[in-house]
Amino acid sequence: MNRHENTGNRLLFTAASSSIALHLMFGQFGWFSRYEIYIWASTLGILGYVLKPSIYSDGNGIKPHEKTILLFAGMFLLCFPYLIVLPNIPVAAGNIYEQHYQMHRFAVEFYKKPVAANDIGYVSYLNPVYILDLMGLASSEALLLRVHSNQKNWMDNLAKAKNVELAMIYDDWFEHIPESWIKLGELKLRNASIKLLRDKVAFYSLNADSAQEICSLLEEFAATLPAGATFDFTGHRSDDTGNQEKSEDLLSH
Repeated sequence: MNRHENTGNRLLFTAASSSIALHLMFGQFGWFSRYEIYIWASTLGILGYVLKPSIYSDGNGIKPHEKTILLFAGMFLLCFPYLIVLPNIPVAAGNIYEQHYQMHRFAVEFYKKPVAANDIGYVSYLNPVYILDLMGLASSEALLLRVHSNQKNWMDNLAKAKNVELAMIYDDWFEHIPESWIKLGELKLRNASIKLLRDKVAFYSLNADSAQEICSLLEEFAATLPAGATFDFTGHRSDDTGNQEKSEDLLSH
């Protein structure tokens, strides 16, 4: 191996080591192992390239095929936590289809107006209409208000400023949900969730004027849901007068 190859290998090894260290310090782990898998894949590829001369040499009395077996055995032990995830992939994909994709369908095929959500990935996919990200990953305004604002109604004020009249959120992600919002119901999974953070999404009309229209669209939408999902119209919220009004009653108003 010449001097240039040695220098290149050292740089590759340094890059891999630095990447692992940075991810350990600042990166995330979990959520179906999706955050850290990139670092394992790239590191294994780099190590395989750097160690290739050692693997194919007969040094130390160990034959190349024996080294290869040992290498793959080590990789198997290292990757075992990720391998046991594989059988759950079909269920996890079903979870995404039954919740996130259905939210996307309602936003794109039925409602077709600006919406607010706390998980906007699939909702915003191929959606030409504005999506307000209440968690703030795609909205600096929402991020600053969520982290620093002392106003309980910051979500309502921001949504109104963006002409949003529908919110699809995980209730327990937010400490204060505006009292003026009318809960129309919840999109729920019928089966166990192994991929999603929550198994139900709450749908809110942000004002009484739009509640009836959204409820009508939700009825049409509910009839098209796959077997693994259902929409429960039993949710309710207090109106401005303090009276409890069930969302299904709005349809008769």
